[in-house]
Amino acid sequence: MAASALAMWFGHIALFLQYAGTSPRRPQPETGRIYSINNHGTIAYLNQSENLWLLLTDVSAVAMFGIAIVVHRWASKSN
Repeated sequence: MAASALAMWFGHIALFLQYAGTSPRRPQPETGRIYSINNHGTIAYLNQSENLWLLLTDVSAVAMFGIAIVVHRWASKSN
């Protein structure tokens, strides 16, 4: 589970960098690009779907890591 969490986190970082490098630098309300991300001072604007993917990969990685910790502690107590 911890390895999956790490892989998910690296996927989140790759997705973030992809969006930061290819998304417009100004909001485009007509296309739905109103969600901003900040990459060391460079602002890029995402649409709702892209923003949701970033959120899901972030939350999933943290949740999987938390589950890995709980399972590890539970398994350690059983022995």
